[in-house]
Amino acid sequence: RLLLCGPGLDNSAASASATGSAALTAGHTSSSVSLRIARSSCLYHELFECPQAPAIPQLAVAFNAGIWVHREWERTVQLLGHLGCPLLVTSYCEHEAELDEVALESLAGVRHWHWRRRLNQWRSLAQEQRGFESPWLLYENSCVQCVG
Repeated sequence: RLLLCGPGLDNSAASASATGSAALTAGHTSSSVSLRIARSSCLYHELFECPQAPAIPQLAVAFNAGIWVHREWERTVQLLGHLGCPLLVTSYCEHEAELDEVALESLAGVRHWHWRRRLNQWRSLAQEQRGFESPWLLYENSCVQCVG
């Protein structure tokens, strides 16, 4: 199951599901797998407080989330840390990744680092065009770090 959540999501689109085949071990065995995708414009910690809270995730990913600038991340980061769920965070540039790293260290939910900020080898190579002037070159998912 894949849960997409956050205030930037449009809730008007319906949840989706898909089924397909995947090779499990070097092409020797094939098995049918299914994927259910759910979405919500709520913050994760708000969903967890609902009577029908989502299952504890195995991994949480925050793409270009701006942890350093958006204070609403604090309760979610702390909850994920309490649940023992790794949180992978990407950033538009190394400067923003450094700011995210400092913000994550200041939150009580960060127990340890799986890895600190580094250049993402799968980052976008297309520079972001923004409606404002930035002193940094911005790329989708330029840097990545993961806390536990």
